[in-house]
Amino acid sequence: MDPHQIRITTDIGPRHALAARPVGLSPPLPTKQHTLAAWLRHDFALARTWDDLHAALMARGYALDLGRKSLILQTLSGQKLWSVDDLGQSYASLTHRFGAALPQNSQLTPIAEQIESTPRVL
Repeated sequence: MDPHQIRITTDIGPRHALAARPVGLSPPLPTKQHTLAAWLRHDFALARTWDDLHAALMARGYALDLGRKSLILQTLSGQKLWSVDDLGQSYASLTHRFGAALPQNSQLTPIAEQIESTPRVL
């Protein structure tokens, strides 16, 4: 084998490393500011309504909560992570784009009802 040729199995790890993960366990959700901002940027960009954004975030394991001063991204278990402003998304621009503020009942569908029925996209 040519020494300059890439061997995928050694460059990204052994194939059995992915198969060794127990069934039903997902990798942990990103929580660091810049990682999360990059991971969710596409979902924010494609959303046309608050419902669209809510559904996309729920599918990834997150929800929005209207705090006292800003819109907060949190996990489905309720752990508050970052304001949407910290993630490069302005609540004011989202409100303008969607044509309305986030509904007063900030969780458009109660989280408890959706946790089990929402598939996580990884």
